[in-house]
Amino acid sequence: MSEIAEERLRIAREMHDGIAQEVAALGYRIDEVIGTEGLTDNAREDLRLVRGQISALSYQIRDDLFALRKMPVRSLQEAVESMIALLEPSSEIEVEISLYNCEPEISRHELLRIIREASLNAIKHSGATLIKITGDLNGLTIADNGQGIGDARAGAFGLAGLRERAARIECEFFLTSNSAGTEIVLRW
Repeated sequence: MSEIAEERLRIAREMHDGIAQEVAALGYRIDEVIGTEGLTDNAREDLRLVRGQISALSYQIRDDLFALRKMPVRSLQEAVESMIALLEPSSEIEVEISLYNCEPEISRHELLRIIREASLNAIKHSGATLIKITGDLNGLTIADNGQGIGDARAGAFGLAGLRERAARIECEFFLTSNSAGTEIVLRW
């Protein structure tokens, strides 16, 4: 086994025995608090929302552990659904995901990070009411119906990072943005 493979396994073990266990314990503790008598309905609902985020985070950690061990764990559709749930759970933006026929032979880690960054940008900056994430055998599209990107902010590196990640996994990167929204297309 190569030194890199050994290091990946060591990191996976450390993550499993450390952060993965701590996040699971946090979830169990919140479950206990949710069951406490005298808790207001609003507080209980807020805790359930946090519990959902913790569950999604646990799935993301598990996916990262399997990636370190190079073992696929769930479909891209399931991984994106879980990741999106973590981004802005209180957001009112509708997110439609259709990736059932999209399982490219490229780095899933990089692809998920591209989807995460593009979606988070749409949630935080676009004013969108809808984000669509669709894919097929040839590529993936992330589109929103927001106000478009506009001028880049000083110190903002999001788009550059998206392009770099796409190049790293040998995908073509296309961006169109106007007052009707933004569309990012990856082709492999």
